Amino acid sequence: MVDNGHFENFENFENQLFFKSPVDINFLNGLLSAFQFLNHKTDCQFNFSLKEYPKNGQTVEGCLIKVYQSSIKSSTIELDKAKEIVSDWLFSFFTEHKNYSRRVYLEDRTDNFSISYLNNRNSFINEFFYCLVQAVNPIDIYNIDLSTRILGNGGENSVVCFEAEDNLYVLALAWSD
Repeated sequence: MVDNGHFENFENFENQLFFKSPVDINFLNGLLSAFQFLNHKTDCQFNFSLKEYPKNGQTVEGCLIKVYQSSIKSSTIELDKAKEIVSDWLFSFFTEHKNYSRRVYLEDRTDNFSISYLNNRNSFINEFFYCLVQAVNPIDIYNIDLSTRILGNGGENSVVCFEAEDNLYVLALAWSD
């Protein structure tokens, strides 16, 4: 079970939120779209989305096999691991990648972009996940391995699934050339 009290160690955290509660998955998808746009500037195509699927009495794996029409492997992960996965994807534009023999990442040459600082990125991720947990009320979090699924044009993906009582919330993170 996800520890919703994980955020209690932030004194008055809810009062300090930039994004005021309550939020829903549409709001969270708006944030994901903004980061998708930033990451597109690195000459790769990114796709970040959070979708809701009814469980209809199925297991997580059973439901996701229907969604992806492919075999999957799932493993339960802690909230901190989910934050790490999502942070790596959302802030990919700060990571140096080699693509077509040129650098394809964004630089903050004048040191004016607040998200350039690790503590600000961590604050954003903490707030994003605080809102996500409030919006979907997960019971468990899973890392979904879709390694058997072939992506067109090369690329990678990660899927983090949040299991709620009646629904699955699938956070899909992908890029391709």
